[in-house]
Parts: sequence; C-alpha cells; structure tokens
Amino acid sequence: MKFLIGVVLVLTLCAGALLWPVAGRSFWARAEERGIPRAAARMAARGLRSAWDLVSRHSPPKAASAPTHGAPAHSPPRVATAQRTGTGTHASGEAHGGPDRIVAQPPKEKLGAQDRADLQKLIAH
Repeated sequence: MKFLIGVVLVLTLCAGALLWPVAGRSFWARAEERGIPRAAARMAARGLRSAWDLVSRHSPPKAASAPTHGAPAHSPPRVATAQRTGTGTHASGEAHGGPDRIVAQPPKEKLGAQDRADLQKLIAH
C-alpha cells in the first residue's frame, strides 16, 4: 500500500512539474513547441511495430488451408424461401413478417426432469 501511495505521489509531482507555469509557460507548452511529445509518440509507435514484426517473424507459420474456426455446433434448420404473393402472405400461407422478424431458435440443450425442477427452484428464489 505504501508503494502505491509513493507511485501516485511521484506521478503527481511529475504532472505538476510539467503543467506548473514557470516564466509564463509550462514545460509541457515548451516541449510542444519543440515537437518533443510528437517525436516521443513516433518513437514509441516505431518500437511497438518493430517488436510486433520481431514476434511475427519468429512465430510458426500458419497453414493456408486451415480454417480459422470450426463448424458451428448447431445451425438453424434451412427454410426454403417462398415467393410472396400480393395478399401479404407467402405462397405457403404463412403471414409475412418482413426481413427483420425474429425467428425462434430450437433449444441448444435438453434438460432432464430433475434438472428442470432444480432450475425452477433457483429461479423462484
């Protein structure tokens, strides 16, 4: 805890030294006139880029044909799109809700009777 208080104290003193005006201008304003913050940011960006290039150069190559992710564990059933008739219903007779309607998905897992009862107990509390 003392270490944390010490770090905060040092950071506060540094911020005060940069922002407190001396002879009419702060050290931060003088540094900006000379371009020091921009140069420091540019050097940090170059260093990060160099480190990233170094890591990527020494990492094992990825297989070009390997998929980045597996097939989904569960896919919704395919529904054939029916042509819309002029009466606002599909050719199958279902009401048309538009392209942004919410379609109910089947449950992803089956619960046994005991598990469902335990779930209901938990929800009730």
